[in-house]
Parts: sequence; structure tokens; C-alpha cells
Amino acid sequence: MRLVAAWSACRIREARSEVPSLCGDVTPEPRRPRRGAVLLSSSSLPLLLRARVGGRERKHVPDYLLLSDEGPVVVDVKPQSRLSKQEVSFTLAWTRELVEQRGWRYEVWSEPPEAELGNVRFLAGYRHERRFDRDLLDELRAGEIAGQSLGEACRGRGGWPAPLVRSAVFHLVWTHHFTVDLTRPLSAALVVGCGVRA
Repeated sequence: MRLVAAWSACRIREARSEVPSLCGDVTPEPRRPRRGAVLLSSSSLPLLLRARVGGRERKHVPDYLLLSDEGPVVVDVKPQSRLSKQEVSFTLAWTRELVEQRGWRYEVWSEPPEAELGNVRFLAGYRHERRFDRDLLDELRAGEIAGQSLGEACRGRGGWPAPLVRSAVFHLVWTHHFTVDLTRPLSAALVVGCGVRA
């Protein structure tokens, strides 16, 4: 197998220019290619791979090219249910071999576990900051919420009714000011932590 020498023929399209039109206010949080690596740039549908595999010319366009401080990472995104299909696993195998021959890393991403996906979908309803009272958000950001259970954090406080506090706390979890374990179903017992924006 070999990577096509004519890199000028590769389609490179910056994902950043498409994200605002596709996602509105949602700020995508790209996955880190590896624990500790820093993502420098990303492109969707970044390049065309060609290789001779089993006597036949094969082509594949990976989903993403991530440029990290540890080097390029090529990413394919496939639903878990399709990974066991022979054609898909065959394509992913020769793609991995081709990419790794170049000295790059290759990853296959699938949907998160059901609980995590449900939590993200739920929290997405709290993403628009303009829907929340700025004074309440400031009060919650300055408060001692980290270490409390989610149930305690969502109680009414300082004259603010519990439903408003709860929705503001969920907004601050969405924006990564606070964290909770999203791999478990959201419940009053989950512990609130400090997020990256705290």
C-alpha cells in the first residue's frame, strides 16, 4: 500500500468555516487525539487515500484530519453497529496501515455510550446563555458549588427559585464551568466538579 504522492490533489476543507452554519450557537469541543495532546487544527474530509490492496485500487476519504502538538491524527467516524461489517472493517484496516506507514496516528470514533449521549442531548437544551439571568450565572460561578451533589447545587438560593437555579446550573455544566460524570445518567446524587472554565 502507498499514499498518493500527489498531495495537491487532496481536498482540504476547513471545518471551522462550516461549524457556525451547521451548529448555530453550539461550540464544538473536539476530542483530544490522545490524553495530554493539544489540538492545533482540524479539517473535515481532509484527504483522499489511494492504495493497491489485494490487487485492486482502493480509495477512501477519512472523516477528519487533526493536527496536534504530537503530530497528525487521521480519524474515521463509524457507528458501532457498522464496525463489524466486513467491508467497513476491511477499509478501516487498510486505512490504518496506510496512515501508520506515514508515521501518523489513526483512530476510529463511534457514538458515545447511551447514557452519555442522552446527557449531552439533554444539556444541549441549556446551551443558549441569553436565556439565563446574568446575575444568577455570576452568582453561581462565584459560589461554592464544586463538591456539592447536583441536587444540592440545583436548590433555590439567594432568592432565586429552584427551577431557575437548576436550569442555570445545567447551562454552566454545558459550558464546562462545572462538570459532572456524563457517563452516568444525570441524577441528584452526581457530584459537581470544577470545569475547565472555572
